[in-house]
Amino acid sequence: MRGNKLRIAMILIVAGIILMAGGIYIGYGRQNGYRPKKAIISEINPNRTTGGDRHPSVQVRYSVGGMQYMTYLNSYSSSYKEGGEITIYYNPDNPSEIKSDMRKPGFFIALAGLIAVIAGPVLLLGNGRNSAKNG
Repeated sequence: MRGNKLRIAMILIVAGIILMAGGIYIGYGRQNGYRPKKAIISEINPNRTTGGDRHPSVQVRYSVGGMQYMTYLNSYSSSYKEGGEITIYYNPDNPSEIKSDMRKPGFFIALAGLIAVIAGPVLLLGNGRNSAKNG
């Protein structure tokens, strides 16, 4: 029984570390070198797949150095509204290349990882207390 709990605890710790690293990368590392910019959502098209799934495409417009740009985001949120303002990240070497703000999803992925890392040792400690009471 203790061997199974140890194995589960180790899996939780390793998976948690991977999730934390992935969340930090998704939330902050992906924007490395990119600069934040406010953009206006100019259009949301409710595209549907053949299976009926919704995959809206979101077009944004923004300006960098006096030049206007219009392009599509690589993500969608139900909070997006046409005419709404969002933060995007653009490549200063190629301002038409953008990424959406992934800090919030990255934070929650990293948080899930932290919970898993904490849950591993707690699982083992809980087993030790039960053994002491029963022994």
